[in-house]
Amino acid sequence: MGKDTNKPRVKGNLKPASSSRAADLVSNAATTLPIADLGGFAQFAGVSMSRSGSTDSSSFDNVGAVQFDPDLRVILKMTMKRDTTTKLKALEELEDYLKGKEEGDTSVGAMLELWTKIYIKLTIDVDRRVRVLTNSVHLQIVHNMKKKFAPHLKDVIGAWVCSFFDQYVDVAKLAKEAYQV
Repeated sequence: MGKDTNKPRVKGNLKPASSSRAADLVSNAATTLPIADLGGFAQFAGVSMSRSGSTDSSSFDNVGAVQFDPDLRVILKMTMKRDTTTKLKALEELEDYLKGKEEGDTSVGAMLELWTKIYIKLTIDVDRRVRVLTNSVHLQIVHNMKKKFAPHLKDVIGAWVCSFFDQYVDVAKLAKEAYQV
């Protein structure tokens, strides 16, 4: 006798949202989404999200034609885990790995592009121990690469200079020491 209660309520003569309809829209639109079909999300259409700073596992595979040492690949993946203990272990292993390398070693040079992305994330980590080890590893890399590090300087200089003013003296000292090299 009354209204059919199984139909979703429609306000403003719009179709109700559904995940299947959204998936169809995304799959049908090759590069851009049609603004009219976005509904309430049209306000976000102008925002473009770039993944250039991403350090997820796909960036470990897409670094280019350069092949890492398998041990180094595992260590670098461990640095991006969420758990602080795992990060600390990975940074300690990376520091030991770098201490065993000669100055200007090609394996260290191959990881520079990826290290710049990792360094930026780890220098703002909440845990002081992670920041200390990150700057210690960074010191090892800069000491090992010297002038070959220059092309990557523009990527890390912001996070590096911010580390100069870390509230913990040991973090700031390591960052400044790496800068002096």
